[in-house]
Amino acid sequence: CSFEFYRTAIIGNYKKANNVRKYLSSGSHTVTNSQTGRTEKVEYEYSPKCSVIFDSEVEQILDNQDKQEREITREDLIAAYWDLSEKLNRRPSTDDINKDGEFKIAKYIAIFGSWTNFLKEIGELTESSYHFPQGTHLGHICYILDTIYNGTLEQSRIAKQYVRFEKTADDKAALTTFQRQTKYKLQAAMEMGLIVDFRSDAMNGVSLVLTDLGAIFCSEFGDMLSKLDLSFKEGGKAEISWSMNCESSINGTILQYAQEKPSAKEFLDKVILSMDAINLLLKYLFSVVRNKSVQKSKVYTEFFQAPFVKAYCEMQGIDPPTDEAAKHRIPFLLNMLEVCGIIEQGRSDITVKHFVPAIGVMKINNTETDKEVQERINRYLANDLTEDDIEGLREIYGEKFYSQEYYLYN
Repeated sequence: CSFEFYRTAIIGNYKKANNVRKYLSSGSHTVTNSQTGRTEKVEYEYSPKCSVIFDSEVEQILDNQDKQEREITREDLIAAYWDLSEKLNRRPSTDDINKDGEFKIAKYIAIFGSWTNFLKEIGELTESSYHFPQGTHLGHICYILDTIYNGTLEQSRIAKQYVRFEKTADDKAALTTFQRQTKYKLQAAMEMGLIVDFRSDAMNGVSLVLTDLGAIFCSEFGDMLSKLDLSFKEGGKAEISWSMNCESSINGTILQYAQEKPSAKEFLDKVILSMDAINLLLKYLFSVVRNKSVQKSKVYTEFFQAPFVKAYCEMQGIDPPTDEAAKHRIPFLLNMLEVCGIIEQGRSDITVKHFVPAIGVMKINNTETDKEVQERINRYLANDLTEDDIEGLREIYGEKFYSQEYYLYN
């Protein structure tokens, strides 16, 4: 006859618990992924006379400890990032990496030098000029849309020879100053959703085409565009430039036109308030500044330092602009708030006229869907916020929010 003996072992200290399998086993081998070649786990071999069974939770802990002990390669980290990205169905943030990733963010920094370096290596680093356009005003946007709409590209400032987004292996010369400036203007139009975004395929040539929103803009603002002075200043040091004669008046022209044509106003607000950068700026003004008047210099210095703006830049793989660069990026955002009638601009300050319940402004936590936030916006517009809504929003915008004492009450 034969006898079987069963013993239950209780592991009190998990710090080196994975050594238990090493002591009990007669050998081990690594299991690799046939597609990536990555080591996925270590499988242990036990004596035929010894059956070793661990609870699934314990097995996971031991596998993770084995993983931390072996040498982690760059390929391991890259594959783990894409695995998490696929699981989340979006670009992971550093918080996502630490919470749900296979490896902690410290491991990425140790091997790649920084999180930004890692994103750059895998092609996930985004130029900040896409989300925060620099050296651009709304006269440039009008010129680009009007030129594409009328099919007059050939002799324009967005003709083929001026449109280059990056230097390719076949290029002998770097981007000229004018080509770089042209890129910034086109990136702004793409970010607004008015021309087709070709950034993912920029190396294979450029095709400037209006999106449906761009075509609607040209329709809604057609009368204005036909009368607008879209000429350029001449006689400067540069042979060709983007300096326009309408720069100082374009905001007022668009604002007045939109006020006189409700459908144009509704469309313009929809386009501008759907931009992430605009939502971030509004949230900064309402939650950080909390004052009707603020110096532009303060906005330039503080905006990109706000925790939620930093988190956004990190999520999008954006290297945050320096204070000096911020002076060239934020003005475009302020101009758009002005044409929506949300702020008024002086030479050195801005005045906030009213609160705007945009998606990014009314979101209380990042787990909420746009549908849930839109429902809250609808309740706000109907003056019917729930107690939970009010409590959550007051944590962000102050205890007087949604009361007659709120500084933007209207």
